[in-house]
Amino acid sequence: MADDEPTPNGLLIADQELAAAVGRVAMESALQEELLRDVLALLVGDSGWILFEGQSAEWLIQACRISLNEVDHWHSRWKESDHERFNELLRQTDHLRKIRNVVVHGRWEDSPYNDEVVPRPWGAWENSQAYYCLRSRLRRGFETRAFTVPDLTRLAESIYGNSIDLADHVRQMHRAWVGSKYPALPRWRKRTTA
Repeated sequence: MADDEPTPNGLLIADQELAAAVGRVAMESALQEELLRDVLALLVGDSGWILFEGQSAEWLIQACRISLNEVDHWHSRWKESDHERFNELLRQTDHLRKIRNVVVHGRWEDSPYNDEVVPRPWGAWENSQAYYCLRSRLRRGFETRAFTVPDLTRLAESIYGNSIDLADHVRQMHRAWVGSKYPALPRWRKRTTA
């Protein structure tokens, strides 16, 4: 297809900047799911992996929430404030997961399918091209959402930041329970750039 020819049905597969931004969201969310599995292994034991391997992010988030309550229902291991912070981080994870699902599983176009467009997740328009993502899984309703490439960059960075915050908090909880002799989540540290 020549550069001046439109892509079929307005699909934006040829837009490399958009494709890279969507890919980064997918990569960060895959790492976050791996972190959630590691958190579950800390809460329920390493042999629990057989139950949660291959589960969706939605399932993993819910399982983390339930597992913390079950293993420390009376707050004998961790303070109530630790439980509250853990659950708040999981609420943030779930919020980002919902946006991520639209981004990763949606169909991208350069113009809205209809006039009912869900606004961009972070507000005011900047001088960036707007793209429109149509929900591909219609069982949850038809929806078109507006995004820019900077929105997708911000989403990927938010998923990463949420992962680091969750890992740091779980490490702090683990240290309070067993001490520093047995460090938790050693591979989940803030990335450094060279």
